[in-house]
Amino acid sequence: MPLIHTVTSPRLLVYKAALSLAIILGVSGCQTTEQPHKPAPETRFIKTVPKAKTAPQSISAPKTQQALIEPKRIFPKINTLQDLAAKDIHTLLGKPSFKRTDDPAEIWQYRVATCTLDLFLYENLDTSERNVAHYEIRLQQDHPSSERDCFEFVIKSTDAASKAS
Repeated sequence: MPLIHTVTSPRLLVYKAALSLAIILGVSGCQTTEQPHKPAPETRFIKTVPKAKTAPQSISAPKTQQALIEPKRIFPKINTLQDLAAKDIHTLLGKPSFKRTDDPAEIWQYRVATCTLDLFLYENLDTSERNVAHYEIRLQQDHPSSERDCFEFVIKSTDAASKAS
């Protein structure tokens, strides 16, 4: 005699058969003959930035609005002065405060309240133009600022002088 005796009733057999059939149908329903899912075509988005609204020319906007409308000035780095031609220096910085020729060099000096920018120009043998061979910034002791601040201040003072004239 077996150690475990199971009693199976007809009702239990029908239940087991129905359960087995449901499992088989459920698993077979998971299989598919369709082709694998293709990814959607690549979508590209283009970011658009609305244009800034400006006040009509006949009406002047308040200063707080003008600050919002006018783009922020991006200043070049100080090292852009290296090898720059004299005509480009005039365009960027304007007329120097002081100019001296000590052959073969020409020294241009731009003085502002916080510092002094000295440019040493030498003749380029290929182009016969004078180019910046060296520059030096001297900061005032009572105005602690960086060389970058000084360079930006020189450009700003040039911009202000050109707007005034």
